[in-house]
Amino acid sequence: MFNLTLKSDNELLSMATQGTVFVVCRGCDETIFPENHPVSTLEHNAFVGADFAVVDSFYVCNLDYFKVAMERHKGQFDLSERILVVSCGAGVQQLSSFFPDKSVLPACNTHLLPGFQGVTPPEFDCFLCGDCHLNNTGAVCPITSCAKSLINGACGGAKNGMCEVDSEMKCGWERIHERINIQRSTT
Repeated sequence: MFNLTLKSDNELLSMATQGTVFVVCRGCDETIFPENHPVSTLEHNAFVGADFAVVDSFYVCNLDYFKVAMERHKGQFDLSERILVVSCGAGVQQLSSFFPDKSVLPACNTHLLPGFQGVTPPEFDCFLCGDCHLNNTGAVCPITSCAKSLINGACGGAKNGMCEVDSEMKCGWERIHERINIQRSTT
């Protein structure tokens, strides 16, 4: 299990002021959310005046569940410049794979609680570190995508885009730079 906490109002406002925001609300039974209702918290505290829509999607990280929600709200996704995700890091990464040209940002920090990890698919790794930086790294986790778990940039040892520690693994920081460059080229 894991625990989500909303980022501070200042962090949320800094993510919300640069474009239209689309909030995807989590519905995961393996998640403990201390706020009574995260969407009402966001609506009343952080997004006053922002162009704002909410999808209540069950298991954002599960492709089958999310595709249904995505089809229902396709127009809203298409109009959004930024997608702010109320979910664990796996949900943020899932949405970023659907929307490579949009900024997909975490509204929460994910904290590890001992026990079963639930339905989180292994291809969307979340280290549950409690201080999510996916908003700064193009929705690619630097801790899980880098063999050295470097959070301050590449080590400089990558060769032809591949990790020096694991030659079968693409350098996480190469992936981060590619993703950020795609987002910049579409804005």
